[in-house]
This record gives sequence, C-alpha cells and structure tokens, in this order.
Amino acid sequence: GTLPMFDRIVARAVERELDRRANLNGHGGHALPTGYLPLEVIRGAMLSWVFVPFAGVGVWCELRTLNSTQQEACGAFSLIDTDEEKTKPPRAALIDMRNGQERLARAVLNRPRFEEIETMLLGVDFVAADKRRELEAIKKIDLSSCSAEEKAEIERDTMALELSLAFFLPEDTLDFLTRWALGVNVSDIKKLNRAALLDAAILATNGHDSPHDHISGTFTDRDAADIDKTAWSVYIQDQEEKKGLRNGVNWVFGGGK
Repeated sequence: GTLPMFDRIVARAVERELDRRANLNGHGGHALPTGYLPLEVIRGAMLSWVFVPFAGVGVWCELRTLNSTQQEACGAFSLIDTDEEKTKPPRAALIDMRNGQERLARAVLNRPRFEEIETMLLGVDFVAADKRRELEAIKKIDLSSCSAEEKAEIERDTMALELSLAFFLPEDTLDFLTRWALGVNVSDIKKLNRAALLDAAILATNGHDSPHDHISGTFTDRDAADIDKTAWSVYIQDQEEKKGLRNGVNWVFGGGK
C-alpha cells in the first residue's frame, strides 16, 4: 500500500543517507578530504540518518553533527590508544565517562530526542528526574554526624543511584553515539600508535611546531589537540626512559650523571 507521508519522508532521507555514506566509505568515487577539518565539512551534512544499535537491535535515528566546541562541552575524551597496559578504571572514573557519553548522546540525537528514548525505556519521563533529585539530596547530607555504618549505607545508595543514571542507555548505544559524536567513523585518529606519535613529537621538537603538523590523513579539528597532548606525553615518557637507561649504565660502570 501507499506509505504515509512521514514514512515516505523518512524512507527518502534514509536512501540519501545510504548513498552519502557509500561515498564517505570510498564506494562512490569521492575521497574523504585530508587535513584537520570541522566534522560537518568531512561528513558534508549537519543531520544524518544513521542505523544505531539498541541492545543489539538496529534503529534508524537522525543524528546531529557536533562542532568541536559542542564536543568539548560534553567532556574530555581522548581517542588515541598508545598500546599501554590497560587497567580497569575506578568506578567513579567509569561513572564520569558514562555521564560524558550521555551528554554526547543528548547532543547528537535529533529524532528521536534523548528524552523521548528515556521515556520509552523508563516508562515515564519523571523517573530519571526523581532519581537525580534523590541523588542531589543524598549528597547534601552532612556525613560528619553519621556513624560508620550510616556513612557506608549512604555511599552505597549514592553509588547505586549514580550507576542507574550513568548506565541508563545500553552500552552498545552509548559506545556508538560516542564514536559518532566524536567523528571516529570518518577520522584516521584510531590508526595512530605510539611510534607514529613519538616520531611526530621528535619532528615537532626539531621544527619548533606541533606534532599534529607532522601527521597526515583525515582528522577533525578536535583531533589536533588530542594528537598534540598525547604525542608530547609519549615524548616525555620516552625521554625519561632514555634518561633512566643512561643513569643505569653510568651507575654500573661507575660514571657520573
């Protein structure tokens, strides 16, 4: 039968998005632009229909492309993996990360809006608001007059509320929306490794400029600061390791520092 008007609009928008994404992936004869560019320029659109996973089930959503200022307002996220030994983050850090991901999800979801999904998953839109008010009230409690048992109970209640709010959306949804919001699907940022960053930092030291000036590819304007910060960190670690080795050799052979 004939599709309702709204369904036809969505169907056409999805078809256009699929064509555009094929082009972005190199199947339409159009290469991605190189350099450090706003995410909107790389994607060629402010709004895009995207197949978003929700607990393993894909749903078409219209997502908004954020600029670097909007991205940074949601939190500090580094997208670079330097192959260092992974340790499980403290629960508080995990909650902070999830809250940052939630801010990104709120910012990018256009249709449906974040609040609409919240209502669908929680049943009523005031449940999360009640939890946040309860959490704020608990945090205002003066713990100085509480017994150790009472303090432990308050801490348990606080953590339970924070976790329920921080893990509101399915993990695959939060992960996907975070990657979309930060442009991971169109940037070469995840291809960088420790060796490439160290080389870039050494060249920047010699050239009196920035590490990102020595790394080519397709990157968002936000990636430049992430590259510089991580590259300098890797460079400092490398210098300290070399200094430690030199000191160790001097100690063994009786030399001075």
